[in-house]
Amino acid sequence: MHFLKTITLAFLSVSAASAFTAPEVRDMAVQAESDYLQARDEYIEKRDLFRRLGGNGTCKPNGTDHKGQRRYRCYKEGQSTKTTGCGPCSKTATKGQYCLCNP
Repeated sequence: MHFLKTITLAFLSVSAASAFTAPEVRDMAVQAESDYLQARDEYIEKRDLFRRLGGNGTCKPNGTDHKGQRRYRCYKEGQSTKTTGCGPCSKTATKGQYCLCNP
């Protein structure tokens, strides 16, 4: 009987403690969701802007990989293909696709 009282008391104390912190946790969850939605909207806006305006570079052929598939490298406008380029293009890139050359 004493064991059952101990278990019941432990359960009630945990329930009471969680009841006091539930509003704080709920507020933190609401704030985190709000931050997430704001960051997601900002990302979508920037992604759409990038797609509309294009990057500051263009994907140009840069040899082939070990499977014989063409590789592309990002070059700034006016930069010849003899230079190293400013970064890789995505694996699914095509010739002339916009890419981002970081300064």
